Amino acid sequence: MGSDPSLPLVLGMLKDLARLELRRLEWGKLPLAIRQSIQNVLELPSLHFVQMELSFFASIDDFSSLLSHAEGLTGLSLAEFYTSWGEPLSLEGSSRGRDTKEQGVYSDRRRHLLDLRLQVNDYSEFVNWILGPHSVLDVSHVQTLHITRHSRSEEHIINRLLHAIGGSLKHFKLDAAKNFWSE
Repeated sequence: MGSDPSLPLVLGMLKDLARLELRRLEWGKLPLAIRQSIQNVLELPSLHFVQMELSFFASIDDFSSLLSHAEGLTGLSLAEFYTSWGEPLSLEGSSRGRDTKEQGVYSDRRRHLLDLRLQVNDYSEFVNWILGPHSVLDVSHVQTLHITRHSRSEEHIINRLLHAIGGSLKHFKLDAAKNFWSE
C-alpha cells in the first residue's frame, strides 16, 4: 500500500463512501500522501462507520488526531488495535503538533457514536482516552456495544465505560474475559 502512487488518487475519487475498512494498518509507516488521503476520506459527510483490524498507532493521540477528521462518524470497530507502538509522530496532522486551543476545538465537536465494537490491546488506555477531554468521540448515545478479549483485571474499566454509556444501550455483547475458564 505504501509504495503504490495511485492509491491517493483512487482515495481522492471516493465521494459517497459510507463505510471504510482498514486492515493491517501501520499508521506511522505510511507515506504522508496516503495518510492525508485517508484523512480526506474520513472528512466525507457520507462516511459513518470505520472499521480497523490489526492496526498500529504510535500513540492514542495519533489515533485521536486521525479520528478528528471523521465528522459524520457514528460507528467504530477496532479489532487487534494497538497504541504506544514505536515513537510518537511529529508530522503534520498529529495532535502533538497542535496547539492547546486547537485541541479544545476538537473536544467541543465530539461525534455521537451509536455503534462501538472493541478488541483493543489496552482497554484501560482506550477507555481513559474515549471518556477523557481530548477524545473526539461521545459514547453517551451508544446503542450497540461489543467488547471482546479483555482480561479480568480490566473488568472495572469496562464497567466504567458501561456507566458512561448509561441508558442508551440497546445491544450489548461481552465475550468472556481472557483466562476466565482457567481461573
